[in-house]
Amino acid sequence: MIGFLNLCARRGDRLVLDNASIEIPTGTVTGLVAPNGSGKTTLLESIYEPWSGHVICKIDGGNTSVTRNPSAVEWKRVVFYLPSPSILSLRASVRQNIEFARDCWGSQVDVAKLSSRLGIGGFLDLPVRKCSQGMTQLASIATAMATGANLLLFDEPMSALDPTNVGSVTRAMRSYARTGRSIVLSSHNLANVDLSCDRVAFIVNKQVELHDRARGRTDTCAARYHELYEKGGNAPAH
Repeated sequence: MIGFLNLCARRGDRLVLDNASIEIPTGTVTGLVAPNGSGKTTLLESIYEPWSGHVICKIDGGNTSVTRNPSAVEWKRVVFYLPSPSILSLRASVRQNIEFARDCWGSQVDVAKLSSRLGIGGFLDLPVRKCSQGMTQLASIATAMATGANLLLFDEPMSALDPTNVGSVTRAMRSYARTGRSIVLSSHNLANVDLSCDRVAFIVNKQVELHDRARGRTDTCAARYHELYEKGGNAPAH
């Protein structure tokens, strides 16, 4: 379980998060949902670099355990944030990017199995600069997973992906979580959030509202989104 308390963040003069709290259980996929401008990226950045708030965390899984107020070095060893595919080296091949991440983190991820799971085997040796937008997105997701980090943070990982690849990434994320690791992903694909996530975090009035998603529930993320932001009028002001 990873817990964050009293997270506060501003974008310019605007307060985006105001003493927000979030818990991320081990072995789960958490969806982060809110309208544009509500603070999804800000929350991911706050989790990745939470030094201005009070961090209470215990991360178990993989090769590392961290307890209570980790240093920046300790934290960066167990958390990987993928803000966009721009983290990749354009001159290097997809394989070289993945293997570099794996080796830097000292993980034991099997690149061949990971590539097969994500369907990227056909362009592993292609330079990233020659990849399409969707191919680059898949390569960046594979690079993140190759780290074996206990917590992966993804900002809109399903963007630029066709339905087939969305399905492949969803299954890969579920498999990753089953190893005792955790994922937080922001998304506007509410139907996919229903399929891929164990719980959903909505940002409402600068706070985080968590909803567990038990299997077999009939309510949907889209219905809750409508209730909170369209019917409830909690969309951010621009």
